[in-house]
Amino acid sequence: MPSILQGQDLAPQGSPRLRDRELLRAPDMSARLVAGILAELERAHGAAMVAEACAEAGLARENFFDLDGWVSNGFHHELVLGMQRRLTGRAEIPPWDAPFWQSWRRVGHQGYTRERLGPYWPLLRALGSPEPLFKRAPELVQRFNRTLRLQVLSQSPGYSLLEIGPRDPKDAALQVPGNCWARIGILEGLGAVWGQRHLKVEHMACMYDPVAPSPACVYRVSYGFGRSDWRSVATAALTAGTLLVG
Repeated sequence: MPSILQGQDLAPQGSPRLRDRELLRAPDMSARLVAGILAELERAHGAAMVAEACAEAGLARENFFDLDGWVSNGFHHELVLGMQRRLTGRAEIPPWDAPFWQSWRRVGHQGYTRERLGPYWPLLRALGSPEPLFKRAPELVQRFNRTLRLQVLSQSPGYSLLEIGPRDPKDAALQVPGNCWARIGILEGLGAVWGQRHLKVEHMACMYDPVAPSPACVYRVSYGFGRSDWRSVATAALTAGTLLVG
């Protein structure tokens, strides 16, 4: 993946400084995902810095104790600018290959737990494998980010080709490379739902490629294990799911 060009200073004329609380809490991104990002940023950079960046972006850190809430893409964008202002002295969006975004990828890896997924955990487990999950993904993605569109471009045993991008092109202005890295982490970590290793994810096209930017990101996800493995795991998963939902 080629590195993206160094971002320009977005403080004076980038995305609007969203200070209206209703806009900040618009139902764009699930608070479950954003809370995970905040926790990872706290581990990397300290709780005080993250709390300051949250407040500057318009919401107190305590808002994210409610994992069933929602926040806007604008808040997420402003949070990144606030963190960068404190880390580098400049309010700019880092390039796609900046180490800063690995916090987003790690959140994706860590997302497949009962605590993080909440009521969705037994539902995902009961599907038994990635293939039926990806078939339902266009609907499921709306439960975590209502401004994204997911399309299954092709699928065969052992791999799926997915396209993920904004539902409305105007929403792309508030997307950041961290959104892409979170998707990569989520796709890589998906095997953990069924007790399997990380899946192989190849990034075929990217919104943040400075040479040939794509209107959406395209990921080729390889499962890396046989169908017989999935049958045994699925049996256990369905049993566990039945117990969990009563």
